[in-house]
Amino acid sequence: MQTPADQLYSAEKFRVQSTYLVTLTSLIVLIPFALNNFVQDRYFIGACALAVIAIVALNSFEAHRGNNRPALIVFVLAPCMVTFLLLSLYRQGAVATYWIFPVIISYYCMLDVKSAQILNTVTLLLLLPPIWTTLEPEIATRLTATVIAVSVFSAISTSVSTKYQTALESKVVTDHLTGLLNRTLLNDTLNSAIDQFSRQRTPMTVLLLDLDNFKSINDTDGHEIGDAVLVGVGNIIKESTRISDSCFRLGGEEVLCLLYGADYTNGRNVAERIRSRIDSTDFDTSRSTTASIGVSTLQQDEDWQTWVSRADKKLYQAKKAGKNRIA
Repeated sequence: MQTPADQLYSAEKFRVQSTYLVTLTSLIVLIPFALNNFVQDRYFIGACALAVIAIVALNSFEAHRGNNRPALIVFVLAPCMVTFLLLSLYRQGAVATYWIFPVIISYYCMLDVKSAQILNTVTLLLLLPPIWTTLEPEIATRLTATVIAVSVFSAISTSVSTKYQTALESKVVTDHLTGLLNRTLLNDTLNSAIDQFSRQRTPMTVLLLDLDNFKSINDTDGHEIGDAVLVGVGNIIKESTRISDSCFRLGGEEVLCLLYGADYTNGRNVAERIRSRIDSTDFDTSRSTTASIGVSTLQQDEDWQTWVSRADKKLYQAKKAGKNRIA
């Protein structure tokens, strides 16, 4: 069963799997073609076909290692494929034009939509003039129309799929009420921060925030008002943190913020900014709305459970000391 985390990365996994399939197809189709060209004394075309196979295989290997190398496709593989197409067109005529279609489709399989569209356009600009000079007008017209149609359909299909995937990702990882992240990627995000701290010594700080007496707001003013408070607090948190930071609604009125590159002093300053804004905001409730926040900076050889547990203890200290404060 696919987990939400798996769904989040399915777009990238699709590109990796597509790269594998392109590699497999190249091995099955291009190797016999390359060997046949060597037999027919068309050594340069055969060598180009082998070069395409080698580069596709290298890209597949890099993808398997988790290294996304779009530059390898854009600046190495694509020029080789276009060169291969041009040589085949001049040497073999109309039969070589069939290679154009898998080349165009492979762009959309291995690259993001924008990069694929750019390469698609450049490829057509390079190939259409020799098609019209080497083929009969009737064949060139039909081929041009078909190639353009395949390009447009590939672009539309990939674009729609990408937008759908983006919407799905947003639903999977975002809390529908506050607009903050939900717990789906919390563990992975904290572990990633620990890895970055271990490699580069980048300071990492978490804020653990809890609204004070929130249950009494729900009980007195109703859950609709309580939800409106949560929405407002979520907006304050998003406005008070950076795009690079990650803020998660853990459940109820509790929020955890991971501040990248922030030491304890910076983390405490952000916490104070959030606390003071919540305290000074009129949420249209019968009771004042305040928050207590625990601040914890990652220490050497510390796992995320211990790290967050220290923030939780600090939060408890803030509550015990009178609430509406930072510890």
